[in-house]
Amino acid sequence: MTEAIVINSNTHKACVYIIDHEWNYLLQRRSTNMADGSSGRLALFGWGVDSGETVVQWLTRELMEELELDISLCTVDYVWQHVSSTGVIFEIFEVQMNQSQDLVLHEGDEIVKIAREQLYDQEITWWFEKINQVYLDD
Repeated sequence: MTEAIVINSNTHKACVYIIDHEWNYLLQRRSTNMADGSSGRLALFGWGVDSGETVVQWLTRELMEELELDISLCTVDYVWQHVSSTGVIFEIFEVQMNQSQDLVLHEGDEIVKIAREQLYDQEITWWFEKINQVYLDD
């Protein structure tokens, strides 16, 4: 996993999908009061990267803030990175929970558990379409 320092939080975005110890995907149902059109929709966790953070610091902070998830009990894999023509760096990570943890949701309306074989039957595709429209402009 990369340990690069984030230079500018306005140009670095990252999200993470979580796989629990039973191989289910955990997603976030967005709050119903979101102004960005994501109200009530499924989404990945994370997004905001603070200036000066390493990726490990970001993952540790973001997942503790959103879920009280201890990433030291997880396996983290780097999945994908794209740098747009406008200079926005967007990264996706996978976090595999190696054991059960009691998660406490602090952002969004609920944690949604989806079996691996049902992932593409869900409405998560809007999230990737939004990323494509906003950040992946080339």
